[in-house]
Amino acid sequence: MGRLANHSKKCTAFVQLVVASDNVPHLCLFAKRELRPGEQITYDYGINVPFTDLVCVLLYTISLFLLRVLMALMVTTILHHLMV
Repeated sequence: MGRLANHSKKCTAFVQLVVASDNVPHLCLFAKRELRPGEQITYDYGINVPFTDLVCVLLYTISLFLLRVLMALMVTTILHHLMV
């Protein structure tokens, strides 16, 4: 997303935290209005995305990853015990 949008105090877009049906949080960029062809996508890097929201997204993503790793280890352990 950062490669496609530039910083500006006169934003043409805003960032919002969205949790999809897969329960994975995503930072999504939405246009404030219909943009003209060739018009830059801009948003304020510092105001529209509070630091605490980013920390929450990061911690949530890490916890989901660790949960998936733990579940994979549990399945592997169960399968190993069944085959012994």
